[in-house]
Amino acid sequence: MDVAEFWDQVRSVLGLDEPQAGGAVARAIQVVIIVLLTIAIAHWLGSWVRRAALAGRVYAEVAVLVSRATVLAVYAMGGTVVLAIVGASWTAIAAVLGAATFGLSLALQDVGRGFVNGVYILLERPFRIGDQVRVGAVKVALKTSASA
Repeated sequence: MDVAEFWDQVRSVLGLDEPQAGGAVARAIQVVIIVLLTIAIAHWLGSWVRRAALAGRVYAEVAVLVSRATVLAVYAMGGTVVLAIVGASWTAIAAVLGAATFGLSLALQDVGRGFVNGVYILLERPFRIGDQVRVGAVKVALKTSASA
């Protein structure tokens, strides 16, 4: 078997001899390029946002939170571009995302409440080392891990 016969068999197995195969291969290459660009941009932009936040004298935890939110936003934009390349129906995507968001928001109310409370504590810093906190009948003095 020579190379030409082998290539013809590969094309036949992969379906590349179909009339629409050229467009499918082009879309697949575009998707791969967009995915790689999205990963690179998300990594670079996340690092840049974290460094900028830390240079602005923001707490390290807040800098990480903002950096991860930025990375998530870049991935979301990359995902929408990939869906556009594939040719997904925007109406169907909006309907599915709306229903999924509604269902998840109902299911994860307590988790969301805890997340918002955690972000508030990170941003406001209402407690400092050395403070005494009373919750009900329990009183706790906040110490560093080295002094505990």
